[in-house]
Amino acid sequence: MQPHYLQADILLQAGQAEADENTLSSIPEAFLLTDKQREEYDNKLALFQLLSGQADIFKMDSLEILELSTIAEGEGLAGVQARNLLDYAHGIEHEPDHSLPSATEERTPLGPVALRSPHASIRAFPNPARETVIFEYAILAGDEASVRLANIMGHTVVEIPLSPRAGLKEWNISGLSEGVYWYQLWVDEKPGPVGKLAIQH
Repeated sequence: MQPHYLQADILLQAGQAEADENTLSSIPEAFLLTDKQREEYDNKLALFQLLSGQADIFKMDSLEILELSTIAEGEGLAGVQARNLLDYAHGIEHEPDHSLPSATEERTPLGPVALRSPHASIRAFPNPARETVIFEYAILAGDEASVRLANIMGHTVVEIPLSPRAGLKEWNISGLSEGVYWYQLWVDEKPGPVGKLAIQH
C-alpha cells in the first residue's frame, strides 16, 4: 500500500486532485485491509480531502486546524504527515499524551497535543471551555512560570502568571472569540508543554 500512498502524495503535490482521489479510492479494492490499515486509510483520505482544497496551510481556519489535529492523533503515515504540517505551520511539537484524568474529578483531558517535559506539566479543563477554563499545572519549586494563550496563527493573545510549584489557575475566557487556541507553559522564560483548547460560548 505504501507505493499507492506515495503516488497519491505526488499527485496531490502536482495539483492532480482527481487522479489522486482515484489512486486513494482504489486501495480498498486492491487490498484486504485490517482494522488498523482501514484506520490509516481513513486518516489518509481525510488528510487528502482537507489538503486538496487548501492552498495555504498557514491560512487554515479553526475547524480545519482542529481536523488536522485529529488526524495527527492517528498512527501511520497520515498521522506523521499531519503532525509535520502542524509543526511546520505553528512550530509546535506533538506527542501523544497517555495520561488519564483523575477518577475523583470530572474533566476533559487535553488529549494528543503535548510537549515532552520531565519537570513541568499543564492541562486545561473543561475542554471545550465556555466561560472559564482551569489550567492545572506542576513546575519545580522556585521556577517563575506563566501560561500563554495563542490563536491558531500562533499570535499570543494573553499571558497569565502562575504561582510556583503546582496548582490550579482559573481564568475567564468570555472576552475571547470562539475557536481553537494553543496554550503553552513557559518556565523561566523557556517554552514548555503545549496544549490545544477549544472555546465555545
